[in-house]
Amino acid sequence: MLDLFDYISIFILGSFGGFISGFLGVGGGIIYIPILDYFLSKMGMKDEYLVKGILANSLFTIIFSGSVASFKQYKLGNFFPKEIISTALPGIITALAVTYFIRNGNWYSKPVFNMVFLLMLLVIVLRMVLSRRTENYPDGIVNPFKYMITGFLAGFVTAITGLGGGVVMTPVITDVLKQNIKKASSISNGVIPLFAIAVGIYNLSSLPQQKNKRMADWIYCFPGCFANDTGDFLFCSFWCSHFSSGQAYSYSPSFCFFCLRSINKNDI
Repeated sequence: MLDLFDYISIFILGSFGGFISGFLGVGGGIIYIPILDYFLSKMGMKDEYLVKGILANSLFTIIFSGSVASFKQYKLGNFFPKEIISTALPGIITALAVTYFIRNGNWYSKPVFNMVFLLMLLVIVLRMVLSRRTENYPDGIVNPFKYMITGFLAGFVTAITGLGGGVVMTPVITDVLKQNIKKASSISNGVIPLFAIAVGIYNLSSLPQQKNKRMADWIYCFPGCFANDTGDFLFCSFWCSHFSSGQAYSYSPSFCFFCLRSINKNDI
């Protein structure tokens, strides 16, 4: 079980995750996953049950951090509901389908999960290093079908990594669809909580059906997630108002390297 110091640590790290959510538009999962990996392991979860716990609780926390960041974008007048809906709907279907196969099988082991997570972080680092400056594209008209394809891919990434999908959406919207970085970050922040809510409802609704005692241990993580989410509410809006999305790209590799180092090399 977790002690008071653990909950304080989760609260502080959760506030940092809220900062990442608004700063980079990736939902905070880059920070949450290493945190959950450590604390769920400390609570006794292992192997494929640990992977399922990390994914479920990472997305549960992203509901709150992503919603706060999206609301901040709305208040700033940088909100795009049509694009958000076009991206979110196919992604929700993909995320739910992949989550179903992960939840009902044992094929997604911890070593496989770590390799996928590390691969995604390496892609992020390489992109940030190779494109230090992001062009300020004008907000042109984009075919909604392209947003749907983006959401479809982002939903898949969300389900297998717990990162929220922003690691796919923001680069694709800026580099492929040629949209302004602020618009891309806003769309990403708007879609991420919708993915997380859909998957979260599925995970919560299926909890009573789990008969394995280790699976039931998920419920003990919710107080920790509450502390995490409280940190998001307190700090995310503050950080969003003091940093621009464009500035984020110069700091992203540092955050990713931090997460790369946090993964236990013995798990790979």
